[in-house]
Amino acid sequence: MTRTTPNRLLIVGALHALVLGTFAWGLGWVDRLPAFRTPSHRASVESAPRRPRAATFSMNVQELFPPDPLPWIHHFENDDRPPACWLMNEGVYSVENRGGDRVLVKAAGHSNPSATDPMETCLFGGFDLFDCFEIQACTVQADVCVEAASRSPADVGIITEGCVLELQGANQQLVVRSRLSPEINLTSRNFSWVADRWYTLKLRAMRDATRIVLRAKAWPRREPEPPRWLLDATVDPPERPGCPGVAGRNAAARILFDNIQVVAN
Repeated sequence: MTRTTPNRLLIVGALHALVLGTFAWGLGWVDRLPAFRTPSHRASVESAPRRPRAATFSMNVQELFPPDPLPWIHHFENDDRPPACWLMNEGVYSVENRGGDRVLVKAAGHSNPSATDPMETCLFGGFDLFDCFEIQACTVQADVCVEAASRSPADVGIITEGCVLELQGANQQLVVRSRLSPEINLTSRNFSWVADRWYTLKLRAMRDATRIVLRAKAWPRREPEPPRWLLDATVDPPERPGCPGVAGRNAAARILFDNIQVVAN
């Protein structure tokens, strides 16, 4: 039987201490370990103001992964897939060829598992949990088209500031509503539209200290943009502005998106 000598125990213990000390130093735990503090270092650390750990972590993520400055413009001509930082459920959105152009495609048959909003969203941001890609006071614009694969109506929309501009197929309406309360329309109007035809949606959000002013319009893509806004609404600022994005609800027909723009106001 091999005996463990005191010298071997001392060597093993020293190696363990070195490894643990290096690991603690790398993770920033050294400030919490008295054995690694000098008196002057301990005094400076304990006298320094401390922020909540979550706030510090959020700040570090924003520094490491800042969002690109606006405008964000996506034509998908050189893309094989949606940007890696976009937030969406796996297999719902893809980039495909349609009519000679590459477009963003929402697959048929998917719905949002959330009971709050049944529309399946694609948000233009990453690390949304840490508030990195939340954009305030911007204008979102996108070309949209619903394929005429069935008679089941589809709804398609764009998102900013927690609100949705939505083309509703069954009601033939243009609607501005909150994502948190989709059953309540902030404002709406009749808008006749058909499948297999491209339309442009545009939603602008402007902020002041107490409110958000939303303005929206839609028009056939090949026609000039109308000079006047079709819808106006005013809402209280949400607790979190959230990411801009697109959304769709479709049982059998696929939804196409192209020429997506997010522009600062």
